[in-house]
Amino acid sequence: MRLNIVILIFLLSCKGLFADTLLFDAYMKMVQEHHPLIVNTTLSVEQAKGLLLEQRGAFDPKLVGGLDQKYFKDKTYFSHLNAGVKIPTWFGVDLLTGYENNRGLFLNDEQNVPMQGLWFAGFSAQIGNGLFYDKRRASLQKAKFQVKAEAINQEFEKRALLILAAKAYFDWAYAQQVTTLYERSY
Repeated sequence: MRLNIVILIFLLSCKGLFADTLLFDAYMKMVQEHHPLIVNTTLSVEQAKGLLLEQRGAFDPKLVGGLDQKYFKDKTYFSHLNAGVKIPTWFGVDLLTGYENNRGLFLNDEQNVPMQGLWFAGFSAQIGNGLFYDKRRASLQKAKFQVKAEAINQEFEKRALLILAAKAYFDWAYAQQVTTLYERSY
């Protein structure tokens, strides 16, 4: 408090002495743009946003499929084709649609399908375990909280650093003005 009053009285009495010193706004702007702690917290927020984007990707539709074949001496023993789209939803049910075509001389009876193939559609849901809250939704919620926490941490770190930077600036400006006053007096 006493230091602030001394600085204020000194600045009011020496109007022309501030011409060669770094302006406070320019100094604070440089601190905000280039200080490593602020850059680091900005990177932490961006990393948390990347994690959130990755967790949201768990809800993207996926192409699924497989082809299993066996040939021996110009004979097709079997050929199993299974392809489709799996669509995970936000409420824990996965939708699935696709096409299945099986051919060959030695197919299991359970794998016989019509010659033109078989189209299918369905859904899967976990009953009991994971119905209301599963790992996919928990990871997404955790990533959302992480983004919020990193943003709050960034703001806290930035404000604390700016307070220290402002104190350092005014300490430097006071020492600069005292030095300039002594040089002029000498």
